Amino acid sequence: MSVSLTWGLLSAIVVTAVLLLSVSPLEAQGTQASPPLPASLERIRKELAKPPARRLKLDGIQTSVPVFRATVEREDVPSFKALLEKEFRLNDFQRQSQEWSSKCCGLDLIGLVKGVDKYLKKREARKIREQIARELAQIEAASKK
Repeated sequence: MSVSLTWGLLSAIVVTAVLLLSVSPLEAQGTQASPPLPASLERIRKELAKPPARRLKLDGIQTSVPVFRATVEREDVPSFKALLEKEFRLNDFQRQSQEWSSKCCGLDLIGLVKGVDKYLKKREARKIREQIARELAQIEAASKK
C-alpha cells in the first residue's frame, strides 16, 4: 500500500470522526448547544491539505543481504543391521553365561517366577476359603442363639 493511499484513507477517517463528534444527539434535537471542540475544524482541514511527508529513499544506502551457506558432509553411516549388531553383541562374560544356561547350569528365572506366582495364587485361594469358613461359623453361631 503506498503512502499517499494510506494518507488519503487516514484523512477520510479523521474527517468522518470529526464530523460525527461535532454533531451531538442533543444538538440534532435542537435542545442545547454543545461546548466548543478542543481542536478546530479549520486547523484539521489545513493539516489535511498539506502534502504528505517525503518518503524515505534508500537509493544511496547499500543494504546488506544476509547470505546463508550450509554444507553437508556425509560420513560413513552404518546400516541399521550394523547398529543392532553393535548394540546387542555379547561380551565374553555374557557369552559364557549364555553357554552355562544352555547347558542347564544357570538359574531358570522364568520357572522360578512361575513357581512363586503359583504359590501366591494358592495362598490367596486358601485365605479366601478360611474367611468363608469363619463367616459361616459366625452365621451358624448367630442362628443358634
